[in-house]
This record gives sequence, structure tokens and C-alpha cells, in this order.
Amino acid sequence: MAKLLEQTRLGHAELFFHVFAHVEGTRALPASVHSPRYVDWARRQLGDPASRTLADDAAQLASAFPTHAALASIQLLARLFEDTDALAAVGSRSLSELAPDEVASASALFFLQRLGKRAELAFCALTLELPYFLRLPPPPAPPLTLAAELDALTPLAPGLAGSSVGCVRALDRCGRVWGREIWVGHPSAEVAPSVEHVAWQAAHEATVALLAASQGELKEREVEALAIEQLTLAAHAAGKRSEHTSWLETTRPDGTARAQAG
Repeated sequence: MAKLLEQTRLGHAELFFHVFAHVEGTRALPASVHSPRYVDWARRQLGDPASRTLADDAAQLASAFPTHAALASIQLLARLFEDTDALAAVGSRSLSELAPDEVASASALFFLQRLGKRAELAFCALTLELPYFLRLPPPPAPPLTLAAELDALTPLAPGLAGSSVGCVRALDRCGRVWGREIWVGHPSAEVAPSVEHVAWQAAHEATVALLAASQGELKEREVEALAIEQLTLAAHAAGKRSEHTSWLETTRPDGTARAQAG
């Protein structure tokens, strides 16, 4: 069965997706996590992002990561730390100055350092927004019903078995997968997709991860399309066609699921 991650392990991820949810200029890209719902909620909590650096940073980030591949690649920054305390501890230093023992993922650090100035821009945007982000109310624990929903979908998405699922408020209706770790929206938060939506999103991400591991000759977008097709067939066979269709219709306006970024 899938295991739910502790919220304390996702503080830095919340910050990353909080910033990138504001990057409206990428909204047409499959890797986009822009969320008008989340942006509206954050504005009510923190005020207009134009009153701080976030609005300008969001515009610069859209220019720095104008393609799906570029935007997907920078999302490895979400894994650089587990909590915001670790980010705060590095102070005003740049990515290029960080050492592997200061981060949660040395491989993520090496990759980001090779990206150069674009990664530094994103890292700086997170650092500048951090004091404001910390004013937000902390996300609650995920609902207990989510574990049951994930268990119910495991026969349709076997990749869920043994996976760890984390709820990230700023992801809203999006999802991300990193090997055996899946991040989805938060059904108990203020910006809350339904428990059912989050469970289906996790099932999709788990299917993507399995196919990516077994279909190495396929490109990332081909894996994404195949995962949708495979989960659709499994849902119809299990008599869950309407539930699956409801999820698919709320992933993107065109019915195409968000891309994984890992």
C-alpha cells in the first residue's frame, strides 16, 4: 500500500510550488504548475505579489523557462531541501556556493549547478519570497480517507504499492513523481482538490513512473500519453469510468494530464 509522507518533509517543496504557482507565463506548458486558485488564496493571505519581488520574479522565471523541458528541469529545485529551515540556513549564498552535505539531494544540487544562471534566478526567487511564505498558515495533515482511496486504486495502478505520497498545497490539481515518491495536491488545505482527484492524480503519477522505468525507449511525453491510456483502460475495466473521467477533465482544460518532472 502507499504511505503518506509527513508534512514536515515537504516545507521546501511547498515554497517552490508556491513561487511557481505564480508563474502565469508558463500556463500553456504541460510542466506548468500555475494555479489561479492558489494565487488568489495567497493574495488574500499575503497581499498583492506586486508589492514584493514575487511578481517581477514570476515574469522573469517565465522568460527563463519558456519550454516544457526547461520548466520541468528546474523543478528538481523542489527537492534540494526538505524544509524551509535548511534553506534559511544557507543565508544569501548562491547555488554555486553550496556543498553536497548542506542539501537533501546532492544529485539535485549538481544538476542545478550545471544549469547556471537560470537555476540561480529560481533559487534567488525562493529565498526572497521565503519570509512572506512563512506567514502562511501551515498545511494540515492529509485526510485519513486519502489512504483508503489510494488503496482502492492500487489494483488499477500497481505502481502505488510501496510508493510514498506527499500532499503539497501549492500543487493544487497537479502532481509530480520522483521515483517511488509522488507529490499531489492537498485535499484538507485551503486550496483543496477533492480526495478523489488527488488519489487519481497519484495513480496517474505512479503509472507514469512504472512506464518510464520499463519503456526507456519512449520520450517523456509519449510515456505521459501511454500512462493516461493505460489508466483509462484499467478504470473502465474496473467499472470506474465516471470517476476517472471526472479526474481527467479537471487536470487541464484540454484534458491532458500534467507532466511529471522527475
